[in-house]
Amino acid sequence: MNLRFAPSPTGNINIGTFRTLMFVYIYSLHLNNKFLLRIDDTDCSRNSYDSCREIFYILNIFNIKYVYHYNQMSVLSICKYYLDLLISNNHVYRCICDTKSYNCDCKNKNLRKGSYVLNSKSVIGNEIVSYNDQLYGNISFKNEIYDVLLCRDNGLPLYNFISVICDIKDKISYIIRGSDHIINTWKQILIYRALKVDLPTFIHLPLVLDINNKKISKRNDNNISILDLLKYGYIRTAIINYVCTLGYSYNNQQYFDYNDIISFFNVKYFSKNNAQYCMHKLLDINRKHLQSSDYYKIIDDYSLYLQLNNNNQVDLKYLPRSYTRYSTLVQLHTDMECFTGLYYVDNLERNKNYLQNYLCLLENLFLTLTSYEDNLNSIFEYLYRKYDYSKKVIHTVFRICTIHVITGPDSATICESLGYSEVYKRIKNYYSIFFNSYS
Repeated sequence: MNLRFAPSPTGNINIGTFRTLMFVYIYSLHLNNKFLLRIDDTDCSRNSYDSCREIFYILNIFNIKYVYHYNQMSVLSICKYYLDLLISNNHVYRCICDTKSYNCDCKNKNLRKGSYVLNSKSVIGNEIVSYNDQLYGNISFKNEIYDVLLCRDNGLPLYNFISVICDIKDKISYIIRGSDHIINTWKQILIYRALKVDLPTFIHLPLVLDINNKKISKRNDNNISILDLLKYGYIRTAIINYVCTLGYSYNNQQYFDYNDIISFFNVKYFSKNNAQYCMHKLLDINRKHLQSSDYYKIIDDYSLYLQLNNNNQVDLKYLPRSYTRYSTLVQLHTDMECFTGLYYVDNLERNKNYLQNYLCLLENLFLTLTSYEDNLNSIFEYLYRKYDYSKKVIHTVFRICTIHVITGPDSATICESLGYSEVYKRIKNYYSIFFNSYS
């Protein structure tokens, strides 16, 4: 049994499409079935090379493995074979009408030109088309049935026909997609019936809506792309966690990892109601995953963040080991710019003016460093006792001398990220500015 993800290369992978991808992939892992990638590229006027490249990029950075992939346009000869089969069984007629319903007189004219249309009456007679959706139950299409356009006059197959042919070719057993595709299902059922092929199991997911209850779509101005979320500092495990809560709930659990959802995945946990994108919930989940991530995973996610934002100025050796103060990688990046020392030149004159008022404190801060090499926190305990300055002033002086900003990460995080040698070197630099006699 196989499952497939079939995106069209006509825009960004948005949060709704990515949710479909994850549920298809997770279900394939849960069932231990094959996962296939099919690029639905029959909309030639809207296809984009960049969009196609993004599909593969997303699958790669999220470590989603497929058995094989192909483009729909590569199976035109197979579609031609099945079209000829339907013609030979008298299920198809040619039509020259410009209409979507195709219930016209062309079927009685034996035309030799025009589009290829499936005669629904020849397939099912007066029977009502229905199927059992794994989520929505029995769905009937009593009033919607009409003849189905299969191919244009030039033989180019349309979406419903080529999708069915590809699913037959690939032996797809489960089709998971958004509920906006329910309207296509009866047409595809007619094609399956005409070809005398058993139906796959259909699972239609509730839609993902924006805050205005409008479907999130790459054709709308509310498109929320996965690449944008990564650029905004959301990490991959959090994005996966979040999309898997959209229209899906297991014991009201909000935080889980990849292996959790694979193990407890079940269609019965889906809601039939549409889900609504909530940035605050995503932010909360991202904070939770940042706090629980280990150092090497953060390096990986942060490196991806830098790559997507075309930034190579920070030095990863200063990456802190604790992430409890961060909700996104944007906040971490702000600190990393400080740790790398990017603000030294820009803020030098302001910092010199500030430190001019605390030269005695600066001098003792530097001179005590050699005595507390193994315990930087002891420096602050000593300074608290020696001076009447507030802790805020002492830590501000330390922050200016080490990362060149007045407000920013706390002293403990600075010490952890820079280490003693770098702290010593940077404080010595400011000390030398005011106390030139030091050598």
